[in-house]
Amino acid sequence: MTTQDDIFDNTAFLITDVARRYRTNFDERIQHLHLLRSEWWLLSHLHFFEGSTQQELCDVMDITKGGMGKLIDRLETNGLVVRQTDESDRRTRRVFLAPKAKSLVNELQAFSKQVEAEALTAFKPAELRTFNRLLKKLRANFLNNESVSNFED
Repeated sequence: MTTQDDIFDNTAFLITDVARRYRTNFDERIQHLHLLRSEWWLLSHLHFFEGSTQQELCDVMDITKGGMGKLIDRLETNGLVVRQTDESDRRTRRVFLAPKAKSLVNELQAFSKQVEAEALTAFKPAELRTFNRLLKKLRANFLNNESVSNFED
């Protein structure tokens, strides 16, 4: 017989629940910044992948092209991102953090590190290294499966 406790032995549930709790905790901490989750998520992506195309951002964030366009429009209106035409392909526009966003992204990163540090306090350094290695392995499995699925389509 299945009990409610069985869900806590389900890896997919645990990963999803931990990610949800991380996002919720982070949202609460940055409430004073008046950013939507999609906005801080895009700014964070651009911090690491600055100069991405709109399509690359759609793919990595799993957002439709129309939704991404509106999101970029909103951030551009607020002076947080800029679009620039790609020099090698004039049809392509790349998205960059505006100077105004740099300090905001640094603040977001600081809050992110706080949430992560608090969430991981129970881990010993060796456990954390193992945990990260296993998460990377899990991610690689998904990426490999996505490549196979895309190839078969």
